[in-house]
Amino acid sequence: MQRRSVLARAVAIAGLALGGRIFAGWPPNLAVAQTQPRPAVVHARNLAVAAWLDTVAARNAKVRLAKGYRIQIYTGPDRAKAMAAKETLYRNHPELQVYLTYQAPNFRLVCGDFLSRLQAQLAVRTLSADFSNPLLVEGQIRLR
Repeated sequence: MQRRSVLARAVAIAGLALGGRIFAGWPPNLAVAQTQPRPAVVHARNLAVAAWLDTVAARNAKVRLAKGYRIQIYTGPDRAKAMAAKETLYRNHPELQVYLTYQAPNFRLVCGDFLSRLQAQLAVRTLSADFSNPLLVEGQIRLR
């Protein structure tokens, strides 16, 4: 009981001090607050993050290799067969990059630079019309 009366007195005194209105100035005038220009806020952390992101972007621009898929067309010891398959690839599929490597005693002919397996599988279907058994292989690919 006594606690309530103390609170009631404090409210009454505050009301008298504010001219009889306890919550004078409430709610704030939002129209005035929206028309005033806001100061530009610059945070040191944001500048540091932006600088770090720039260095990451510059480093990524230098990367020329990625994990991806290629299609193996031929592997075997016969160079003439590898060269014939390479010529067929150049003639029928000029959009694909062709890579012929030799690791004794075998020649290996692979083509394409695919980032996703789905793209590579679609190309395998296309190449199966020209070659007997194109094989999807995973490895490092070149980025353009």
